[in-house]
Amino acid sequence: MDISDLECDLNSYNLNVRSKALLELNSYLEQGKFEVASKNDWINLHCHSFYSYNGYGMSPSSIVWKAKKLGLSMIGLVDFDTLDGVDEFHDAGRMLKIKTIASMETRAYISKYTDMEINSPGEPGIAYHMISGLNSGVNTHSDQYLSSLFLNKSHDRNNIIINKINSILTKIPLNYTKDVLSLTPNNNPTERHICKAYRLKSEKVFKDKNERLQFWCVSTCSDLSTVKEIFDNDLKLEAFIRLKLMKKGGIAYQQPSPDNFPNLSDVNQYTKLLNGISVMAWVDGMSPAEAHIEDLIQYHLSLGAKGINIIPDRNYNIQDKELKKRKIDELYKVVGIAEENNIPIMVGTELNAPGLKFVDDFSSPELTPLLPIFIKGAEVYYGHTIEQSNSGHGYCSKWSERTFNNSSERNLYYRNVANNYIFS
Repeated sequence: MDISDLECDLNSYNLNVRSKALLELNSYLEQGKFEVASKNDWINLHCHSFYSYNGYGMSPSSIVWKAKKLGLSMIGLVDFDTLDGVDEFHDAGRMLKIKTIASMETRAYISKYTDMEINSPGEPGIAYHMISGLNSGVNTHSDQYLSSLFLNKSHDRNNIIINKINSILTKIPLNYTKDVLSLTPNNNPTERHICKAYRLKSEKVFKDKNERLQFWCVSTCSDLSTVKEIFDNDLKLEAFIRLKLMKKGGIAYQQPSPDNFPNLSDVNQYTKLLNGISVMAWVDGMSPAEAHIEDLIQYHLSLGAKGINIIPDRNYNIQDKELKKRKIDELYKVVGIAEENNIPIMVGTELNAPGLKFVDDFSSPELTPLLPIFIKGAEVYYGHTIEQSNSGHGYCSKWSERTFNNSSERNLYYRNVANNYIFS
């Protein structure tokens, strides 16, 4: 089997197929039959896999393999409301000898910001948040907590969305189990999967392209020219469906509340259960809450957050020069605050939509000066992962709290662990 076939198998929904493909690819590497890029200091700590939604259909193993090919020094998994890919991700990293960091992302309700947008567009009171530095996805003590706090709420939200949209798209109604869950490897669909399911169902029901075009014009209350512009691009059409039907103003929009999103305090409690690190997410400084970033950071720190996640390149790399400058200024501002407070930063591109870069362009004039800071943060998270796995002495452990006088000492210790780690 050639390299391209094996790489294709890496994205199979069958774990045995993926494992076998990775073993063969690694064998090629060890025998010198395949060369990868020389190791560099670039990183991506925020990659969604197909266990939540990956714009390229990539599995955890596939993500690690591509990072190895590109010579990245570290790679991170961040799936939404699931731990399904964590063990596979770390196993692939150990096999290919590339450092891996695993996280889970969710959306949490923050009562303090009920009337203020934080980092989830059009959803006041809702914040994207991460549990990072996970050394295993197997934790029987937390499985029930995971289901009740995240997965069950997610399934409930999805069913409400589908029921509401089915009420108006009566010609292409979805069955959650048959049409949506089947698009995922392990029953963890997102809004993006639902949009894809509606698009596929429309193609099945409306064979005629013009008829299908008219259907989506009427269904989204949009003029012909607007829909026609994106109609031939499946992914843009799915994004349009999501915007028109699921986001604020759409029939399936759900007003955020503790009933449909986990409370941030519960998320932080779950983080402790997993021996992870609570990480707040920052976008670009443009939302009302992020406009007062010092207050937002201090509030998160008071609830137990230890880190900050940033999606740098994508959020400032825009055409509007004036807005771009503002966003770059905000990026440097939040990084400066993190440095002053010894808050380790995670960065990455997400990969949860087609067209996103596999890794940020750290050669750009905007990001080159920040790369050393981002590397320091990555080393903290990786050092935590190793220590938590080997001795239970993770970043937020009682041992760590007793041992270090301040966060500067703590960060240096875990960075040293990361830098001294040698794959056996």
